[in-house]
Amino acid sequence: MNMKYQKIIIGALLLAAVACNKDETTESKSLDGVTIDCVAEPDDLLDTDGKTLATHVWSEGDAIKMFFGTSSSPQFVASLTGTSQASEFTYASSNGTYTSNDEIEYFFKALYPYESNNGSCTSTTISYEYPSDLEAYTRDDWNYVPVMAGQSKDSSIVLHNISTVLRFKVTHDDITYIVVKTPSGKPLTGPAVISFDDSSIPYISSADTTGKSYLLCSAPDGKFVPGKEYYTQIMPVDLRDGGYSIYYHTGRGYYKASTKSASQAFARNRCYTVELTDDGAPFTGSSGSFTCDESGGTLFFALGNLTYLIDKTQWKFAENQWDCLGESQGNLKPAGSTGRVDLFGFSTAAPRNYWGLNSATGATTDVTDSTFRDWGANAIISCDGSETFAKNAWRTPLCDEMTYVLRTRNASKVGKVENARFIRATVDGVCGIILFPDYFKWPDSIRTPKNINETPGAYSANKYTVQQFKTLEDLGVVFLPAAGSRRQGTLKCDGESGFYWTGDYDTPSTADAVEFSEGTVATQNIFRRSDGHAVRLVINED
Repeated sequence: MNMKYQKIIIGALLLAAVACNKDETTESKSLDGVTIDCVAEPDDLLDTDGKTLATHVWSEGDAIKMFFGTSSSPQFVASLTGTSQASEFTYASSNGTYTSNDEIEYFFKALYPYESNNGSCTSTTISYEYPSDLEAYTRDDWNYVPVMAGQSKDSSIVLHNISTVLRFKVTHDDITYIVVKTPSGKPLTGPAVISFDDSSIPYISSADTTGKSYLLCSAPDGKFVPGKEYYTQIMPVDLRDGGYSIYYHTGRGYYKASTKSASQAFARNRCYTVELTDDGAPFTGSSGSFTCDESGGTLFFALGNLTYLIDKTQWKFAENQWDCLGESQGNLKPAGSTGRVDLFGFSTAAPRNYWGLNSATGATTDVTDSTFRDWGANAIISCDGSETFAKNAWRTPLCDEMTYVLRTRNASKVGKVENARFIRATVDGVCGIILFPDYFKWPDSIRTPKNINETPGAYSANKYTVQQFKTLEDLGVVFLPAAGSRRQGTLKCDGESGFYWTGDYDTPSTADAVEFSEGTVATQNIFRRSDGHAVRLVINED
């Protein structure tokens, strides 16, 4: 199927309905039985080099939203069988009316596609919300639905494409989604106002500041196929003052493809090519991206809690995000023991308490130095053991950053919840919290989660198998298991609460950690430095 421009010829019955009663200033007019003869004018979607990319025709079931003044937005549906450049459109309901005024010369307005909860009209403009997550499409499966609008004072309306099309050239395998982001914060999606020039050509006159500065584009069959070209759409925007960044996520981690400059404004009804190249730093073994401060700083989480292999004196990320060691020999008495550790005292620069490994039993072993020695200063083996990250590649997140991630940042919509940030859940029977990345689309194959962003809430409200969580992990989510805490050699609250050190401290004997349970999510609780907490490291974008 190809792209469309539509010429709408309003039938005689509609013209009769529009005619004003000279004895009355305003009058309610019926839409019952009204039909619209519509012709799809041949007009092209163009590449930036001026070549025709596609044209379009009507299909059976296509629907438009009509506006008569400001009083109604009825649906009209194409009634033809097959595809054609001409079709009769029929009012799709009954008992519909609009208000006419014989002293006002009305503009009829129309919007395509028809969405019952999207699109409204004033006397001069149309409001429409561009979605922030879309499924890509290929030339083999050309299901592009352009956003189009038009207005007219007489019996015909021409609908003009008011979207910009992006074409992705995919060269990598295992990509699950692609993100286009404006570093300047200019909206690419969200609420927009469509105005009309003197020739009734539509244009975006303003974009709401609540709009998203990104578009998340998911693969039509779960993963993008290398060698294919994929298409999506955004609102027209001028990015010459800041360019745009391209990110993509694979099963191996999150990648920043590159930052692109824009030599011209993205125009409506034009297609621009974006190549996914490797000129950006890869964030292998990491989650999706999380905005962590008001300036737009971004971090990515490791895909497993930090562990220490005592016998090998090696640092390693846990194999799975839900793994926690519990009452292992190393956890209950790490100093001088064998085994593995994933609950650490707060790390200081004191030689006897590097990395918090010597604080299993006493509250005074780590009070001689009030500094912090970051666990990320170590070389760390990846979750699957395939690579070793260099020293200082990772770091411990700060309290303010975790507060922003859990409480403040703008995030994607999940179900009916805008800015979905976290849920409580179980993964393979392990309790914890799931963090949704900034750019995220909940998969249709898994039931929409409950109690999003809510406190209190039960872990059991959202239960996921290993296979289900792997699907979510491929989309960038983070799972922090409720690993409990060690205090003076005893494991407490495992399976009930999670305690995760931050890089902040208060006194020589106390430091700050994130704590969560079914009853709370607290991002700056104070604990003894000798307490054994989990550590989940992060990496910055740059």
